[in-house]
Amino acid sequence: MITEIHRCVSILRKGGVVLLPTDTVPGISCRVTHGIALEKIYTIKRRLRKNPLVLIVSSMEMLSDVVFGISEDMKHTLQAFENPTTILYSKVRDAYRFLASDAGEIAVRIIKPNIFCRTVLQTLNAPLVSTSANVSGDRAPITMSDVSIEIRNQLDYITPESIDSTHHNAPYSGSPSKVLRINQWSPLQFTPVR
Repeated sequence: MITEIHRCVSILRKGGVVLLPTDTVPGISCRVTHGIALEKIYTIKRRLRKNPLVLIVSSMEMLSDVVFGISEDMKHTLQAFENPTTILYSKVRDAYRFLASDAGEIAVRIIKPNIFCRTVLQTLNAPLVSTSANVSGDRAPITMSDVSIEIRNQLDYITPESIDSTHHNAPYSGSPSKVLRINQWSPLQFTPVR
């Protein structure tokens, strides 16, 4: 597994687009800082550029590099989520503002139970853009083996299916994460988006 982590991280550092098992469904990912890779993801997915992509991070510290104004109470609340949950944040750091929606929000999920994906994030020491490994509008794959050949042929790295099955310590939810927006009037309350 360590060799695969280093191979994946090396490809990401060079601006590659990779297929990773995440805590929800298999995801197509790249580094935020590689514009060509970001464009490649939009092309692979046939996704409109006006639809922002989700960032995945491995820790509160990495989240704090992306957004600001996270109180200690909020950190405890975020850590208490048991299921994969993406939060829409409005206090986006300038370096990540280009990924924000028209409303000025950025979607970020802290990866918790997935060993391989989280280890890739920790080794890279940077957030990744992540989106389900399907063409926009099509059903998301539930396992790595469900990812279409059309998608696979456009990627620079594909996590071996043996890692998907042996190094994923929680089952895929089989669907995208829950998405919540922080309530602007009560910062420890959330409004469901999806």
